Amino acid sequence: MVFAKGKCTTLSVSGEKYTCKAVVYSHFKNGRTAWQVAIPDGAIMLAGGRDSQLDPTRYVLQIDTLRAGRGDGSSQPYKAQGTCTAKLSADGVYLHSLSCSATNGIEDVQIEFFGDGTPVDRKTL
Repeated sequence: MVFAKGKCTTLSVSGEKYTCKAVVYSHFKNGRTAWQVAIPDGAIMLAGGRDSQLDPTRYVLQIDTLRAGRGDGSSQPYKAQGTCTAKLSADGVYLHSLSCSATNGIEDVQIEFFGDGTPVDRKTL
């Protein structure tokens, strides 16, 4: 897991606006990858199994699942489509920005996040 501190200039779920101070990037053993952001009483996860990084400073994840997490630990997955594009330093130490747009056909998620200039925090579980 990689934690990046910063600020969302846009974080909306179907028009409902939220704030954020960090995003989390996770890569799982089954090959799937996700970006997560906390919202009141839960979190939103944008996940996919296809990505590309032709340039070390630009990473693109194709979103195929939105997962709405609740404060009680439960969550609900939804088939979705969209992309998340991260701009980072060539060495991966700094996340400069993250831009995500995804929909499940009913709900839309928009994220515009800007890092605060501090190095990302890498954790292994």
